[in-house]
Amino acid sequence: KEPMALTIRDISPADIARVHEIYCCYIGTEDVATFEEEPPTVEEMSIRSEEIRTADFPFLCAELSDVVVGYAYASPFKERSAYRFSCSNSIYCDPAFVGKGVGSALLSHLLTRLKGSGMKQVVAVVGTKDDNPGTHALHMKFGFAQVALLPKIGFKNDRWIDRAYLQLDLDEYQVK
Repeated sequence: KEPMALTIRDISPADIARVHEIYCCYIGTEDVATFEEEPPTVEEMSIRSEEIRTADFPFLCAELSDVVVGYAYASPFKERSAYRFSCSNSIYCDPAFVGKGVGSALLSHLLTRLKGSGMKQVVAVVGTKDDNPGTHALHMKFGFAQVALLPKIGFKNDRWIDRAYLQLDLDEYQVK
């Protein structure tokens, strides 16, 4: 459930340091939510967020008591023009808020915005039910279907890691 005082809003430049802090929680640990192995700088995160917003994709954050506790964004699925109605999504939550409704609130708002923008397909490239069960289950709860499994596609933490491709047809998505 969505925490009572949680606010979902567009990210601002003032949020980038906190977004960076949250993202870095998933780098250099046993976690495999991201395949990035070296933390980007705050400046790099700022450039990435600006590229997303400049391309007219939503970049949202969840705020609780004036503190950003998670963020989500969409970005182009692929660069070729025929993919223009398809995007991918990413969600990261402060580890202290995982499983407390922050990811659900972010994904709900993100999908609503994407549906309203004319996007047709959302693809999430996530860990499997085994190595990233929370993220996998979150997407499945919102109607995503697993359409592909890429075995041993990444190597992190001295082991091979699979990735699942989950897809949602926004024409079939019911705004919550």
